[in-house]
Amino acid sequence: MKRQKGSLLLIVLLIFVLFLGGCGSDGGSVEDGDGQTSQGNDSNDSNGAEIIVLEGAGNSPSNLLHQGMAIEYEGHVYHVDKMFEGSIWKTSMESGESQLLLEGTLHHLNVNGGLLFAVGSVAAGSDGLGTDGIFMSNIDGSGFTVLKEGYFGLLILQDEYLYFTDVVEGGLYRMKYDGSEETLILENIYDNVAIFNDHIYVMADLDEQYVSNIYELFLDGSGEPVMIVNDVFGGTFDVVENELFYILRDNMGDMHRYDTEKKTERLFLDTWVDNLNGQGTDLYYFWSGVRKDNTDKGLYYFNDETGEKEMILAAESIFDINMAGGKIYWHDNDAQRRISVMNIDGTDREYVEQAN
Repeated sequence: MKRQKGSLLLIVLLIFVLFLGGCGSDGGSVEDGDGQTSQGNDSNDSNGAEIIVLEGAGNSPSNLLHQGMAIEYEGHVYHVDKMFEGSIWKTSMESGESQLLLEGTLHHLNVNGGLLFAVGSVAAGSDGLGTDGIFMSNIDGSGFTVLKEGYFGLLILQDEYLYFTDVVEGGLYRMKYDGSEETLILENIYDNVAIFNDHIYVMADLDEQYVSNIYELFLDGSGEPVMIVNDVFGGTFDVVENELFYILRDNMGDMHRYDTEKKTERLFLDTWVDNLNGQGTDLYYFWSGVRKDNTDKGLYYFNDETGEKEMILAAESIFDINMAGGKIYWHDNDAQRRISVMNIDGTDREYVEQAN
């Protein structure tokens, strides 16, 4: 009887010790109380934190092909404040009030599951040096984490995975949103990557040097890339919904489109347009026009169902059209690197606020 009581006491003590050990374990690292940042690589938080669920895209492929300057999420627009890259702001769609979240030179914004992801460089720390890499924070700017240091071109969040290009080594990579499970998808890829319809689409010269094609890959990189469009011209392509838009080298006067679901190609326009973006049948693009007086040069709305088009803003140049929160964001290479924003009908144009 005494031996039974002693064994029972030993088991209780062992369970108690294991419980204390579990409570004292340390999960993924984020910004601590004094604002220090750390490397994150563990998505399992044993301290009882809310489990993060990431489903779907972190931004539209159309926006991400145009620097990923803006993204709408839960009543706010997250955007940068300078062309190409800038500090990140959070603007209320209801009140229009803006809040500076993170200073730096950042781009390719992705938001999902209450988390914000970006790539670029954050402001200098106490040592006077900035940090280049891939970053994550909560959508209020707290919990800032450096996921991976280095120099990267683009960043795409799809479900629980981040896809990015290394501009030094060259290559398209994939890793979990917490920085773990990094794998190489394709070598010698720097840009022109889109993810939608459960596939990766890449414009590159994988089969013959200096001949660019558009390829389709599985999200995990398995199997061989499948060429779906041969010999494209112009250095880039656009995406709206499930379709690719591009120029063919043997027909450079027109633009074509490829439906990734139906696997069919057809003519889009009998002219060139740039920076195509849109939602559903509502498309927007910049057209350089044909008139000598440039009165037809500007930003156009195009109804993809009726074929009707209308210039909603006369402009000498427009780059990187992004759409978020019922607004259009773009830049025109002005001296102050400002980003313009306006309603989708071309009214109420203004510049976004910039950090000092």
